[in-house]
Amino acid sequence: MEVITITGDNALDFSDYVSEDILSFLDREFFRGLGVVDNYLSPVGAIVYELMEYDSEKDIKSRIYSFKVEGDEVADLIMSQYREDVGEENVVESLYEFADEETEHYFKHYGFESERMESIELQLSAKDIKSIVEKNGTKKIPSYIKSLSEISPLQYREYLKKLLVHGQFGILEDLAYLPVTWFDGDVSFCSMADGKIDGIFLIRRLPSGTLLPCLFTSFGIDSRTNLGFLMFSAIQRVAEKCEDGTKVIIRRRNTNVRSLTDKLFPGKKGPLVFIGKRAEGEVS
Repeated sequence: MEVITITGDNALDFSDYVSEDILSFLDREFFRGLGVVDNYLSPVGAIVYELMEYDSEKDIKSRIYSFKVEGDEVADLIMSQYREDVGEENVVESLYEFADEETEHYFKHYGFESERMESIELQLSAKDIKSIVEKNGTKKIPSYIKSLSEISPLQYREYLKKLLVHGQFGILEDLAYLPVTWFDGDVSFCSMADGKIDGIFLIRRLPSGTLLPCLFTSFGIDSRTNLGFLMFSAIQRVAEKCEDGTKVIIRRRNTNVRSLTDKLFPGKKGPLVFIGKRAEGEVS
């Protein structure tokens, strides 16, 4: 058996070990994938992770998004290579969040410490989103709120520069590297002022059809009002265009996002998961 790098070119070979949504991340700037193949070059395991704070002055961390293997020998190979690779990237800590006990067993074996707690990801459906419209009614959206599909690449790039200067990335470590077409132009929205973007709500439609809100921010004296219009524009578009069963995953990365989701979806909780971490060190 041997460990190989998973890239966009060979990602589909590992579809039994990594979901299509996470495989789609392997073309992104800070995502890495390792796979194990047997003597017949058939995949027998994989791990996918993201390097966090890679372009900053902060300590680099690794967030593991996927791990699945066929047995202990495969796990040993892949975790040994993982530790070497993140050491070479000067990663100081590895993090994960998994629900299944088999994966948790492996990670504890490899020195991770964890707690069982509520996931930071809130899993909703388009039906849950539609309930907000049913409760509050349809709101009239001003003409200066535009769908992302109406925005020129130049207008987006100009606003992107402003986001980067202010350190506004949402859940995207690699926002600076993602083209405007990476986001769903129908359910993502911008607020405009004097022909320029001054607020944005970016949503990615994953290959599975799941909607992933990525960035929600606005600048200027009308920012609070514009944020409300941006949010309801997206909510109303999802209610209009999406099937009830369409998944929506909101990553509650801070208290502001959690407060908003608690207000919009009272009583909704994330699933119980194992959230773990392990200190890493540079490989000499």
